[in-house]
Amino acid sequence: MSEWISVEDRLPEKQSWNHIAILDTKTSRISVEQDLYAIETAEKFKQKKGFCKDGRFNGREVVIAWMPFPEPPISKQVTSSKRKPATETCLFCGQVIPKWIKWEDKLPPDQEEVLVCTVSQKGIRNIDKGYWSIDHFIHRGHARVTHWMPLPEAPKEEK
Repeated sequence: MSEWISVEDRLPEKQSWNHIAILDTKTSRISVEQDLYAIETAEKFKQKKGFCKDGRFNGREVVIAWMPFPEPPISKQVTSSKRKPATETCLFCGQVIPKWIKWEDKLPPDQEEVLVCTVSQKGIRNIDKGYWSIDHFIHRGHARVTHWMPLPEAPKEEK
């Protein structure tokens, strides 16, 4: 999974959905959400950063960092009966990198928010947040969940 990128360092190069870290300037709380980065949004609403959620609540919430969504999994015919591990470790930094997990192979902890990869009846893939509840995934929309992975940790606030 990618690292958090400060909006002060750089912004996405094109319109895309991303994880965003939002700082509530009143409570100093940082939350992780997903948002669309769109240059047209920045121009239309006079926003410097181009994230739709930047400046919500009369400027109280500010996007401080972003991370691109991981690529959705691609269905492949598996010829081996051996399963790949759910994570890999970066050879350079030792950081654990989550991988997409088929929900049929393993379910996330009950009520824990995760990333879900969905596919619509028309075959359109999307990445969203959701959670497993009793016997099904809860997420926006009606698309079928095919895979899930843990959410990344929020960035640490530099002092």
